[in-house]
Amino acid sequence: MVTGAMDMILSGDFGNTALCTVKLGGVAPGTLLVESLFVLGVQAPRALQLERYLPAEPVRLLRDNLGRDLSEQLPADQLHMIAERVPKQTAHALVKRAEKVLQSLLDTSEKQAAALQDELIDAAMNQMRAERDDGLQRLLALAEVNPNVRQQEIDQYQAETAQLEERLRAAALQLDAVRIAIAT
Repeated sequence: MVTGAMDMILSGDFGNTALCTVKLGGVAPGTLLVESLFVLGVQAPRALQLERYLPAEPVRLLRDNLGRDLSEQLPADQLHMIAERVPKQTAHALVKRAEKVLQSLLDTSEKQAAALQDELIDAAMNQMRAERDDGLQRLLALAEVNPNVRQQEIDQYQAETAQLEERLRAAALQLDAVRIAIAT
């Protein structure tokens, strides 16, 4: 994943990689900041509508070249407001010079994201189970008073719930975007 991120930085034109400069009070010029966005993804049939249980917001991590987590101190919208473009040629040169530091920061971010992955999956699983359990209880109550509700429908609902659980367990955080900011 880290190698892929480095390739995105070096060869990507638009979309999932960016390099900018920022002016931050209290941050030494030349300080390198790496913002990584991770999304919880899973492959599932569209009919399961699994994305409704996944977090809508990506996991955002921001680290400086000393490895400090600055995600809370510098929100994404604030970073976006103070970011200034860097010419493409300059960006390539800067990234090549800082490749080892970037590699280390991306490794650290990846490890931190992996630690958060279980929490996100558990939250999605709990939300799914609560919703599905309520639906099953309604279906069972309806079956008691309505003979048109067949056992096959109840079994299908339970099988779908089991499939949702299996797919959610297979979910993983994936690096979606990287932004490198250099303090000036």
